[in-house]
Amino acid sequence: ELGAGPEHAIDRAFYAVAARTGLPQAVAARLLDGMEQDARGTRYQSYEELLGYCFNVAATVGLMMTYVMGHRMPREREHEVLLRAADLGIGMQLSNIARDVGEDARRGRVYLPDDLLAACGTSHDEVLRIGGRAEPPPPELRRAVRELLVRAEAHYRAAAQGIPMLPPASRLAIRSAQLIYSGIGDRLRAQGYDAVTRRAYVPLGAKLLRV
Repeated sequence: ELGAGPEHAIDRAFYAVAARTGLPQAVAARLLDGMEQDARGTRYQSYEELLGYCFNVAATVGLMMTYVMGHRMPREREHEVLLRAADLGIGMQLSNIARDVGEDARRGRVYLPDDLLAACGTSHDEVLRIGGRAEPPPPELRRAVRELLVRAEAHYRAAAQGIPMLPPASRLAIRSAQLIYSGIGDRLRAQGYDAVTRRAYVPLGAKLLRV
């Protein structure tokens, strides 16, 4: 039940949007699940587990935005635009994870999944050690970052197919966001996939060019 005081204003506003757009309660619930995963410091054993986290914290945002913006698909094909929105959120989150390997490690966090690290010849503890000392990453960790970016790009390519499904007024913003975030991967490649001693970012001029 929603309260009447000012402390409940955000709840009331969110409820009004959810009621107007038909936003499923499960989407917001999954976002809260993702926040809990972060609060608990969850470690991800497999890439599939990491995808679940990315869905919770990022794909849900894409889904919410799609419900708010609307789309041009008939009801029987609505799932197509929702899947592409989820792809965009996941791609963005994977880019964030790749960019922030060193920063996260200095906070005691490793989002790179254990199976990916093992396949590249390194480990969770080694990432913490390298990140904690801000050492230049060895080839094994650079490979793990590169592999994560390859997977992010696959999600960006899928997401691009969904942009024509959106209303014309929304397409520029979403396409720009996709191109700007994928630019993080371009910057990481340019710096040899060093996500420990350098922080990749897309400068203002490059953002404007992509827009």
